[in-house]
Amino acid sequence: MGNKYLFLEDDDDYSFSKYKFGDKIDNDRFKYAVNYPQSINYTYLQMDTITEYHFTQLVFDNRDIIAYFTFMKILSSNNFSKLIDDRNREWHLYQTHYRGRFKQLIDKTIAKDKRSTPEQLPTFYHFALYTDKEQANRCSQKKSPRIYFFLGDNATIYPLFYDPYHEINP
Repeated sequence: MGNKYLFLEDDDDYSFSKYKFGDKIDNDRFKYAVNYPQSINYTYLQMDTITEYHFTQLVFDNRDIIAYFTFMKILSSNNFSKLIDDRNREWHLYQTHYRGRFKQLIDKTIAKDKRSTPEQLPTFYHFALYTDKEQANRCSQKKSPRIYFFLGDNATIYPLFYDPYHEINP
């Protein structure tokens, strides 16, 4: 019985490696990969204070941690296209466009030589950990946290930002 993950099979013309900004994502492997559960790579996770949306914020509390790992388990157990096509949008999983505040964050965190054109950027998404019934607000500490990530080829997602107050893409 062969490997059901075509994009992970041994191939003389292909070597498995993590995504690096500026790399071209192979569209065939990308289209194929969204039909499988994702693995998670934390290479680009914002842990420092380059932006205010890093994962070491003190507001990243136990509720957020539980919700985060609950979704990571779902993401790594279901194919991505099924989750993105879910009409209920339980996890508020949407594509994030390279514009506005999100563009500013990407421009701040990724060296310009690694992203010479928007077409060279990967596809970005975000999901909700939960949504507070009251509008999210930094001053009142009402949270509706979102996690931003990008999809690389080889069925791998790369978490980037933690947005506790739903400010990046309100």
